[in-house]
Amino acid sequence: MKNSKKLVVITAFMLILVNTMRSQKIQYFYFAPETTMVHNFSDKAKIFERTDSEGAKYTELPGYRYILIKGDNYQKFASMAAPNMLKTYDRLNSNTQLKKEIDNLMSLSDGIVDINVLLVDDRTGLSSTKLFCTGKDNTDNQLFVWPCADNRKKSNGTRYFGQVFLGERAALIDVGKPGGFINWEGTVIHEFSHTQFLPDPQYRRNKWKNVGISYGGDKGHWSSELMGDEQMALDEGMGSFFGLTHNPPTANRLIEFLNRKEHRFLLGSRSFLSGIPEMWDSPHKIWYSGSVDGLPNWITLVRRPSEGDYQLREYRWLDVPATYVMNNEKMSEAYFYLMHQYAFADEKKAYKRIFLAAKEMAKPNVHNRYIAFAANHIAKNMELYASSVPGRDDAARGTLVSSMFAYGILDLLTHFGMTEEEFKNKLRKNQSGSSLPIAYLKYWSQRNKLKKLVCPYLGGNDCQNGTGDINILMAVTAMRDFLQNPELILMEPF
Repeated sequence: MKNSKKLVVITAFMLILVNTMRSQKIQYFYFAPETTMVHNFSDKAKIFERTDSEGAKYTELPGYRYILIKGDNYQKFASMAAPNMLKTYDRLNSNTQLKKEIDNLMSLSDGIVDINVLLVDDRTGLSSTKLFCTGKDNTDNQLFVWPCADNRKKSNGTRYFGQVFLGERAALIDVGKPGGFINWEGTVIHEFSHTQFLPDPQYRRNKWKNVGISYGGDKGHWSSELMGDEQMALDEGMGSFFGLTHNPPTANRLIEFLNRKEHRFLLGSRSFLSGIPEMWDSPHKIWYSGSVDGLPNWITLVRRPSEGDYQLREYRWLDVPATYVMNNEKMSEAYFYLMHQYAFADEKKAYKRIFLAAKEMAKPNVHNRYIAFAANHIAKNMELYASSVPGRDDAARGTLVSSMFAYGILDLLTHFGMTEEEFKNKLRKNQSGSSLPIAYLKYWSQRNKLKKLVCPYLGGNDCQNGTGDINILMAVTAMRDFLQNPELILMEPF
């Protein structure tokens, strides 16, 4: 009996230790102009000094100082902080829906990422910065903090360190859009998502071992841009999906994008895909062509030689080769959104399956960060659910959807442009687990039926080179209804 009690005590202690090790530490820092910070916090307001890659010390955010927000200075911080930065801090540190969603999101990495959140009052503009992401405000040409995030493995142990950068000007822009402050909270959720997708020890975030190659020859990325790989597009699209579920009105902009039959994708001449004739020379419209000196201010190249030209092209969705459609972040976002809305009668059930796939993709392995991997993972989980008691109840009500839907949505978003062998190869290369779902064996017998069913809603003409209207929701609804046929439900026994 004594040994049993001892074992219980040891087990309890180990559980506490494991939970402590896995708990993520979040710290909040507030930056504001030096005069304001010294007036309110005197010498407790610190200059942000850093060391660059060559070992030289420099001041980050010149003219600004910061504090670590904690219990003994919160009241002073609350009395002088920029309104949206204060509200952001308060919402992240109280019993709000935002806090609950962030807590859930941070379980993607199994609790091994410690995070610094840097809140900035940038209303007077920034002079320069190396660490923070920046944008340029068209109203006064001032630099401001562009919301962004990153993470990296700590030098010792198995934990990671993440940073989230948020500023007042960006919050003011977001608050002015549908959803108001909830829209800004969606942005915050998006950035926290980035801290959870752990860098691959060999490749970091994408197959190029370099984010810049994915984003192209410009310093940032646009939501309509065709990137150099699917991995970064998936990372961005997943973050946007999590933000969208928090602020549903955002979906209207996504649907509008998906229904745009005219040119909607951008590709610059210094991006990787410009070197692939199949993509670069697809039917397009030229948005800009000329000297780099004449570029609009929203295009900032990584390198600006004294001479040279730059071209920016626009492409219709149906003209983009299927191989590269998912290199766009909005198409990745669309995949998860459409699965969330239509794969189950209950959105919570769909969210759970998407979240489980995200958890697998968040592991430090960039080879898993493809939509085909997500499709395989979700299809497997749909098959397991179909064989469960709740799944059988859904089937009895006629609301259960076949796991083939996970493949159908990917096929739809790539306008059925892959050959059967190309699609099969993509799914085999991005296998989730030791075996493919049953859907992999069954989908091909239904593919042509689905294509015939949905193409009238995707521009017509057999989903290729159509000129008719696009109605993505009608297409997905038709596909969902077809795949609710009891004969097409696939079950994977537990």
